[in-house]
Amino acid sequence: MGWGARILIFLTLFWGAWTAEVSAAPIPKRYRLGFQTGLAYQIYNEIHPLQNTRGARDLRQTLLTLQFDYFYYLFSDVVIVGFRGFYTPMALATNSTAGKSLSLMNAAAQLGLELPILPRPWILCLMAGGFYNTTFSSSAYLGYQNITGPEFYPTLRWVSEASGSAGFSADLYYKFSPVMSVGGFTVANRVWSAGANLRIPVSGRFKYPEYAFQRALVVGVEYSDLYYDFQLIRNVRMSSQLLKLTAGVEF
Repeated sequence: MGWGARILIFLTLFWGAWTAEVSAAPIPKRYRLGFQTGLAYQIYNEIHPLQNTRGARDLRQTLLTLQFDYFYYLFSDVVIVGFRGFYTPMALATNSTAGKSLSLMNAAAQLGLELPILPRPWILCLMAGGFYNTTFSSSAYLGYQNITGPEFYPTLRWVSEASGSAGFSADLYYKFSPVMSVGGFTVANRVWSAGANLRIPVSGRFKYPEYAFQRALVVGVEYSDLYYDFQLIRNVRMSSQLLKLTAGVEF
């Protein structure tokens, strides 16, 4: 028997043991729904090489944020389908003397696996899907529309198992998305984000691995960086850095 066959048998047995452990515990529901709100600070730049207008298109603003997440667990609770939406309905403060502002909206859909490769209480989740970004601007010459591409979304989760503890969980995640441009996808045109979430249960302590199904208070922080070169529009280049702090509930 070759090494390839041995590795395949080992992974098959390991996966079977994991799914049996997960499925053995009763799970009250298969979905997780979350709502969060908070504040975001954005630095947005547009660079127009053929025009001396960069200063007029540098925008710094503080935004009110709204966010929702929906995840559904399939196949012994190791396969996950997810949807995410984010919107900033209004700017609370801006550096624009003309009152210019941007509202941001993005959405994403993902499919992923919770992989049985780490010792408990750690969980590694690998997800991939697609995203959509757009802006709503108070000026016809500011912002971007209809940016799309694939998204890769690994997450490392830790769940408290301390005896007698009220329990909590924490996530660290990274998202990378090459943006669709002329000629396909490029690494230069991209969006990346990194963040963390802390979940505090309000309906009993978290229990590995069923923590995702508990009702919880959620606090999160995320930094994202977007760069895009509009090659069909005289090499107009755009960049955006966004830092957001959010709080909400999951159930």
